[in-house]
Amino acid sequence: MKGDNRNRYRPLGPLTRAEAATILAKYAKEQNIITADTTVTSSTTLSDKIYANDLTIDRTLGDDDLTICGCVILGTLTINGGGKNTVTLEDSVVQNMVVSKTTGDVRILLSGYSAVRQTSLVYGAILEQDNLYGEGFQIVNLDGIPLSIHKVTLAGNFRQVNLNVRSILEQLEGSIGTLTVNASAAGSSVETNQGTTINTAVVNGKTTFTGSGRILSMKDNVTVTENSDTTPQPLPSTGGSGPQPSFSPADGATKVDMGRNIQITFHETIFDASGGEATNSDISSMVELRTGSATGAKVFYTATIDASKQIITLDPVFDLTRSTDYYVILLSGSIKDADGSAIGRISSKFTTGSPAIEAPSITSYPVAHSLLQNDDTATITLTCATSGVTMYYTLDASAPSASATRYTSPFEISTSKSGGETIFIKAIATKPGMPDSEVSSTFLVFLPK
Repeated sequence: MKGDNRNRYRPLGPLTRAEAATILAKYAKEQNIITADTTVTSSTTLSDKIYANDLTIDRTLGDDDLTICGCVILGTLTINGGGKNTVTLEDSVVQNMVVSKTTGDVRILLSGYSAVRQTSLVYGAILEQDNLYGEGFQIVNLDGIPLSIHKVTLAGNFRQVNLNVRSILEQLEGSIGTLTVNASAAGSSVETNQGTTINTAVVNGKTTFTGSGRILSMKDNVTVTENSDTTPQPLPSTGGSGPQPSFSPADGATKVDMGRNIQITFHETIFDASGGEATNSDISSMVELRTGSATGAKVFYTATIDASKQIITLDPVFDLTRSTDYYVILLSGSIKDADGSAIGRISSKFTTGSPAIEAPSITSYPVAHSLLQNDDTATITLTCATSGVTMYYTLDASAPSASATRYTSPFEISTSKSGGETIFIKAIATKPGMPDSEVSSTFLVFLPK
């Protein structure tokens, strides 16, 4: 074995694809390693192979099905064919996937211990996960101009989805960790079905959200302009002679539940600015809910007023964000009493619950995602930025919990399988009185003997 083009050995440096191919070609069994670019033109099953370069599913596959089982693809998997009968990846790991079937109807199913680190969708597709124990689709990018007319459908749990062009996205089931709509994707539409969840939506371009799914946190950068040189200050209450309110959560309340509603109670019947009876549709012109400051981003809500016309209830469309200041603002002149006296501007502030536990950091030697010889041993170390936590981990790709193996010190992993193995490491951190952290995960590939 020799060093690089300067005759240097870099044992701790990242492994390039060319270096990986050289190692594989020299040390792995010839029938398990494919070092040349490969094209598949008909329905088949690809099993127990490592593709050191690119694998292409040709358009001549049409709408037929294809199964990739127990494979590792180090290059790019390009899918130009396959239909609703499905391209299935079972117990397989893919570095990069490009989906470019021009009819926009291919269905790609991940199952078992499968993981795709990065997916680029040029045309429409259905991405689905079923009976999945691996990391699944990790980063999904919607990149193709045809996505303004082709729909992308997601079914399963996706860590990160990025809209880079105007797109039509349907979340059929499952969850999305972070959905980012970039400015270049303005005009996109996102439909969330009942029971689905988007943990965080970052919106940098005008987007239409429809459906009955839940978005737990939204960062709307379209209608709000921030100036890094100034910090918005709360506007003072100006009082007034009209109806006087009480707020729940109370002004100054802390550790407020992120899923609760907000109530504003008056001790007399209230009327709108014109003196007419207050109705549900009037509330949006009476009350603002803002985040960060009294001049911060608006928080969208639905609202009702009770039959006595004394209690307004605000139900935020998305759950509130943890450890964040919120301001409930009654607009000056918008609410009157029976005598026609109007309120001045009144504001109330509350703060949501404490910060979450940081997800554990998983480091390994050799580095994660490396290709290891069959008889190699890797050392795994878990750390967490939050103090006083207890960490738990699994090595079978299952979701970790407090019943999993407790982490006490760095540990070693290896394989006993002569045919090679991909080992998935998942970890969480816990602390009494706080929600568990998000799951961190990585994997190591042990080559066949």
